[in-house]
Amino acid sequence: MKRTFIALCLLVSGMLTFAQTATLTNSLNDQLIAASNKDYLKVNIVLADQVDHISLNQELKDRHVSLDERAKTVIRKSMQLANNTQSGIIHFLNQNTNKVKSYQSLWVINMMTIEARKDIILQLAFMPEIDYIELYDHFTGKPIDIMESKGTVTKAVGAAEPGLISINAHKLWAMGYTGKARKLYNIDTGVWKDHPALTDNWLGNYQPLSQAWNGIDSPIPVDKNGSHGTHTAGTVLGLDPLTSDTIGVAFNAYFMVADPIVTNLNDIKPLPEYIDVFQFALNPDGDTNTTNDIPDVINNSWGIAEHLDTSICAGYVTQMFDAIEAAGIANVFSAGNEGSNDTTIGKPQYVSTGLVNTFTVGALNAQSAGNPIAGFSSRGPTVCPVTGSLSIKPEVAAPGVNVRSSVDQNNYANYQGTSMAGPHASGAVLLLKEAFPNATGEEILLALYYSAVDLGIPGEDNTYGMGMIDVKAAFDSLALTYTPAPPTQFKYDLTISKILSPTETIRCDNMISPKILLKNLGDSTITSANITYRLNNEPTQSFAWSGNLVSGDTTSVNLPSITAQSTGDYELIVKADIDTAKTECDYINNQRVFRFNIRDLHTTLPYKEDFELMRIDSSEWLILNPDGITTWDTAMTAGLPWGAHSATVQMYDYTGSGQLDDLISTRISLPNDDSLFVRFDLAYNMIHQVIADTLMVYISSDCGNNFDLIYKVGGDSLETQDTISPQFVPAFFHEWRTEHIDITAYANNDVILKFETYNKSGNNIYLDNIWVYEGIEPLTVQEHHLEQLSIFPNPATNQLTINTGNNNLENASIALYDLMGKQLLSRVVTQQQQTIDLSTLSHGVYLLKFMNNKGSVAHKIIKQ
Repeated sequence: MKRTFIALCLLVSGMLTFAQTATLTNSLNDQLIAASNKDYLKVNIVLADQVDHISLNQELKDRHVSLDERAKTVIRKSMQLANNTQSGIIHFLNQNTNKVKSYQSLWVINMMTIEARKDIILQLAFMPEIDYIELYDHFTGKPIDIMESKGTVTKAVGAAEPGLISINAHKLWAMGYTGKARKLYNIDTGVWKDHPALTDNWLGNYQPLSQAWNGIDSPIPVDKNGSHGTHTAGTVLGLDPLTSDTIGVAFNAYFMVADPIVTNLNDIKPLPEYIDVFQFALNPDGDTNTTNDIPDVINNSWGIAEHLDTSICAGYVTQMFDAIEAAGIANVFSAGNEGSNDTTIGKPQYVSTGLVNTFTVGALNAQSAGNPIAGFSSRGPTVCPVTGSLSIKPEVAAPGVNVRSSVDQNNYANYQGTSMAGPHASGAVLLLKEAFPNATGEEILLALYYSAVDLGIPGEDNTYGMGMIDVKAAFDSLALTYTPAPPTQFKYDLTISKILSPTETIRCDNMISPKILLKNLGDSTITSANITYRLNNEPTQSFAWSGNLVSGDTTSVNLPSITAQSTGDYELIVKADIDTAKTECDYINNQRVFRFNIRDLHTTLPYKEDFELMRIDSSEWLILNPDGITTWDTAMTAGLPWGAHSATVQMYDYTGSGQLDDLISTRISLPNDDSLFVRFDLAYNMIHQVIADTLMVYISSDCGNNFDLIYKVGGDSLETQDTISPQFVPAFFHEWRTEHIDITAYANNDVILKFETYNKSGNNIYLDNIWVYEGIEPLTVQEHHLEQLSIFPNPATNQLTINTGNNNLENASIALYDLMGKQLLSRVVTQQQQTIDLSTLSHGVYLLKFMNNKGSVAHKIIKQ
């Protein structure tokens, strides 16, 4: 990381006054020079005081601290330091809110991300607490490329994949070790959690979603094109229980996922988002008093093809990896697919502050004699200025050629790449962790490292590292220090195998009557259990169960009703515990979670939705997206004079065909009236006669259990603009039309509306201004078309003049928003002509909105 020391000066009363030096990157320095004082910049600031995790790790080893106390010590020391040293900076930022757009504190590394005006950034550089400042997007990461191979994808019924056998995973299975109750954290593109080979292992079945899914790109668990994350998770722990098709090393382990990795290079994220993802691993449940939520291993099949940048060989990136190691977590990286030249190991894989703290795995072909290294597998040495074994990369190698694993929601595919090799090592960690639960991640990785089967030239080398991993040899190595935990040491294993009731994912009443299915997976009879259950973080209920549940048997239990205190998204969390004197072998499966949504009730008409300045997924509307790919969202549009945002499904780029996507309203109470209607604005352009999408509207009077079709239009009948326009975005009023649907037949009912698109990969569809009303169309709908404003100049520099024309000024106001929907200004309008000061705004596009009793009108403005 190139640094430059610059003398920072402040312009005071026309005089340049020397202030202080600060450490900045060259790229930030250049932007500061080019920017005006009113321009905003987003930066990372790294504080001078940092926890020395290498020394802390050694201290914890010397004291023989337990894993529980080890993790708590790392977390609390890091949090305490960040709280103490960042408080002054936060106070300063809070005093300058008019110049600060956002800030975020991190503690796994003592740093912050800040978006603020140039003068604030310069003042931060003067603070002695701050050591270093760089641009926010200084470093980015992407998945390790994968190559689809031509091997068979036929299920191995009752068998295991050859790569698993080659690392001797089957020998630990034969001993009874399957990774039971251990945890993977897969940092990847996401996951299709309901894949048959993964669904039983998904931690979100048993824990709140917030502890299983660290969603960066999606609020719900989905994978991206190519199913990279689903494939890697399958290799770690996949098993189809119906066919005993074993694709994973540790098939009884659980997994959690983060999805920051992307397939489109334009979507690559900056470094702080990755730091936040790693920070999550240290405290998934947000409670520093617990450590059973922490994963045993982090699998990283991602990186960047950068081989010469030594900037991260020391500093805060290495500190993050040192913190993960000190907390007892194993951190596994795939080496990269940059080929057979020297020093092709990618970033951050070549970071090397310890033998195994970025445990990098090369790919070999375990289906060929001699286990030859794959031609694409990246080689060492590291570019970091270290010597001896620290300079050699990768650490080990594992199968990465023609690896069959899970893809999509129910398919399999053979991929090859080091992305397939790393998960073999992560699965090996989970098997060994079950056998040696008191060993740290570092100790387990060292066992895999030192026990690897030497390949290639004798000794450690920059092609194979120490050689191919051997799980049984690593087991034998660890057994010299630790006594293996017998896989059947605990006779008890009570699980909630299913929540039988409720079953509806959409509900209209707040009273829940839970019914669960208990199963005895252990060897001993269970006669009693304490069952606790709650809705979200609302008060917990308890129920004492007694019975005679023999090994392998099940019983259903009806629990007393519980009442939700609000509406919206809910998790019903049920947990069953046996006598505390009886130790279980798996405490994760004692709990189950069922998720549903309680629809709110809108009791008066008219009901209206204009989708202005909001996200659908955080509104009273509900999205159902069965395929997990493209679905309803909001986008900026034009042509409707009273708004600038609409609901849309972008079907032009929608992969596949035939998918349904639903946009579901809140409950709307209809009076006993003889004239009830739904109206909405629609825009669509058909690009080809045979590629025609469809819009359907349904209505339900029984809380969504049954829906009646009340509108169905597709193809040229759906079209509102007949000039072919790929990636259609409506720009003019004539490109919209208004539809009306008579719903009088549903009078005197509480109804739910459902707008459903049927995808044929045609063109984008837009929806706006949904109204439900009685009688004649309300005046507020009819007169929603306010007169356009006169705005000049536009583009503007420092000042904008607005003339409201003949629009009524009763209860009138104007508001200015950025494109993220943040309100920057709001003002009551009492005169026809208004002037707005834009001098404090950054260059860019903004939305100006005028509102009165009869509606609103919006205009885009540009600040130069």
